[in-house]
Formats: sequence, structure tokens, C-alpha cells
Amino acid sequence: MPLANKTKRLPVEEIPLLLSAIGRDRDQQAYKRVFYFYYQDLVRYSFSIVRDYSIAEDVVADVLLKLWLLEGKAMEIQNLSFYLFRAVKNSSLNELTKLQRQDSLDQNYEVMDPQNPEQLTISKEFVANIEHAIELLPPKCKTVFLLVREQQLSYAEAADLLGISINTVNRHVQLALSKLYELINKK
Repeated sequence: MPLANKTKRLPVEEIPLLLSAIGRDRDQQAYKRVFYFYYQDLVRYSFSIVRDYSIAEDVVADVLLKLWLLEGKAMEIQNLSFYLFRAVKNSSLNELTKLQRQDSLDQNYEVMDPQNPEQLTISKEFVANIEHAIELLPPKCKTVFLLVREQQLSYAEAADLLGISINTVNRHVQLALSKLYELINKK
């Protein structure tokens, strides 16, 4: 079955019913209806940001999966189109940032001589120190830090996922950065 809009327009009055069916009843047919209705438009939108079709498809699949994983919270969405397009925009921008960061890292590693054992040892030690410092963070602080920094969730997404305020997420990230700086500079 092609991933295309099944109708020209999803009736506005049907959206709360679909969200309720997805969130409360875990109705896969309702989810598929939303998925197939929005998929192509969301992929086109993501593609306009990331300029890579396979990445755009991955971004949209992740966003739509997150909608399913919201369960009961899906019913709180006031404007489904706005929610999905905003989520795709944020995820696409995060992906673009991640790709740019990866390109930058790749360029840095090209400069480093892979045959130089001293540089490799220093790099491995530095990474090990960072990983060890992350492990020493308080559990909640560590969870928030990993969601925001490694999973690339926004503060709002992390707050929503953990059921805490955005200010609390911010406080945990600042605390984590402070402790990491402290722990890494001790060595």
C-alpha cells in the first residue's frame, strides 16, 4: 500500500476521535490513518530542511512513532498538524545539526594521524574520562543529560517525557555540565 494521503483532507472533527483511539484505545487502524494521511507531506517538509530523502523518511518515522508512544498524552494535542509539523521541523533541525557535527568530527579525525599511538591513547583516555564522569552523575541528572545531549531531545520533549518542568530539565543539564567539567578537570 503506497504511503499517500487517503483523502484530500482529514476532517477536523475526526482528529480528536483519532487521537483518543490512538491514545486511550491503542487503535492501530486510527494510527495508520494518521500515519498515511500525514506521511508524504511530512517527508517533503523534512526533506526541504535536511536535503536527504532517506534521512527525511527516518525523521518522519521517528516523529510518528513518538506520537504512538505518547499513549494517553496524545489526546492532549490541540492541533495535530501543527504538532506533527513542529516535531518534524525540530527533529530535522536536530538531525541537520548532528550531521554537521559529524562532518566536523570527520574532518578533525582526518587531520589526526591514525598511525600515531600517542594521539589515539589520549583520545581514548579522554572519551573514557567523559564516560566515567557521566556515570558518576546523580541518576535523574544523568537521565536528563543523556536525553538532551545524546538523544538530541529538546528541553520540552525531555520535560514531557520525564513529567518534569522545562526549568527542571535546564537545571539538571546545567548541573550535569558543571559536574562533568569539575570531574574532567580533576584528572
